[in-house]
Amino acid sequence: MAPLHQQPDSDNDKRGASADSGGASLNVGCASTQGDGSIAVATGPNSTIVVNPPNQPDPIPYAHIKQALKAKYREAHITLLADQQPIDLDKLFVNVAIVKETEQEKKEQACQRSHAPAAADEQAASSSSAATSSREQTSNLGILQHYEDLHRAKQPIDLAAIFNPRQQGDKTINPKRLLMLGRAGIGKTTLCRYIAHRWAHQDQTQQLWADRFDYVFYFPLKELITHYDPTKHYSLSEIVYEEVFKPLELTLEQARLFCQQVILGEGKNNVLVVLDGYDEVAEARHPVVKLLLEQAPNYL
Repeated sequence: MAPLHQQPDSDNDKRGASADSGGASLNVGCASTQGDGSIAVATGPNSTIVVNPPNQPDPIPYAHIKQALKAKYREAHITLLADQQPIDLDKLFVNVAIVKETEQEKKEQACQRSHAPAAADEQAASSSSAATSSREQTSNLGILQHYEDLHRAKQPIDLAAIFNPRQQGDKTINPKRLLMLGRAGIGKTTLCRYIAHRWAHQDQTQQLWADRFDYVFYFPLKELITHYDPTKHYSLSEIVYEEVFKPLELTLEQARLFCQQVILGEGKNNVLVVLDGYDEVAEARHPVVKLLLEQAPNYL
């Protein structure tokens, strides 16, 4: 409880207040808030009680957080494993397509049916010495053609438009959570870095979703989960504190308020969480990954 300080105007007033009250509780007349946040309560004609305010949390430096994120993402080069020469992110070509789930399922089923006879032929050929390398090459070529057909882009879309409303049958949907698919090495991580970089771009004509998302958080999941014990449960504010607020010398309480007001509150539609490498950590079922998937309002 906040300390109380009685402030009588004089000793006579103090004695008069006590005598009039006869040892009973004081009658409160009116209260007013002071400039410092304290509350002055009138207990008599010449006496007040001042209630000190509780400790207020430090204000959240929203602009500072946003600028720090942008400065981090503005790194204009990325090094790929296949080519150690740094590549300018601004010069990347990004090809994105939407795959409808029902159409994808049909193509997968057709691919499986077409592979069934081929699989039987290969099994019979493996028991026969007459199997030749040319047959194996033909089989591998057929598998490759099926794979390319399965994943070939059918509905190209501009990257800037992937969160735009779109028609699905007779309904209009507003995408909030998108899953990016692509075979290993095709550039999913590079695309995630590219998205964060474009959002933070200094050139306003090159900025991506600047009018849609106030904050973009890029989390490389494979590295992220190494910082947290998989047997423990964490809150979103703890993750945001460790990954964003702590390096900026901000407090856990500030991170908690930020999550409450922005990520989970009224500003949640203006926050994008980029989760890089989900396919590499999905089987681990790490609680941090599960938490981000459940609580991130918009993610990619």
